[in-house]
Amino acid sequence: MRIKNFLSAIAVIFFFFAACNKNAVTLSYTNAKEEVPQLGNLVFRFNQSLVSDSMLNIWDSADYISFEPEIHGRFRWESPDQLVFSPSQPLSPATTYNASIKSAVLKYSKYDKVTDGDDIKFHTPDLTLDNSQVIWMLQDEGSKNAGTSTKSLF
Repeated sequence: MRIKNFLSAIAVIFFFFAACNKNAVTLSYTNAKEEVPQLGNLVFRFNQSLVSDSMLNIWDSADYISFEPEIHGRFRWESPDQLVFSPSQPLSPATTYNASIKSAVLKYSKYDKVTDGDDIKFHTPDLTLDNSQVIWMLQDEGSKNAGTSTKSLF
């Protein structure tokens, strides 16, 4: 009898937790992680469809995702479950960004919560030295005193 009551309680708890997450959508993929190029779009894919086909491939300036430091750009729904962000200028070099999905992404859906969308971190490549040149200048004896002309070795 005790086992039957225990199993019933576990079933009720399981049902309760399953019902609580029913109105949630999850961020299932993003390329905004680790290192991202300075030029390129950021993609955010969810586990459920959030918009109808009539909203696809239309550029939108809605504030679906917040970036810190701020990144100016526009959004486009590429598919009902995939949002693309296109920055209006290259991302700053050697910069770490934080992103957070806002509730505006749910505006046209039946969902009321986004999970796994609060702690998105990515960075742009560090600055590197691509090329350097060394130039030697030789001062001739006559200009040492006058301090007016130099002679180049190249």
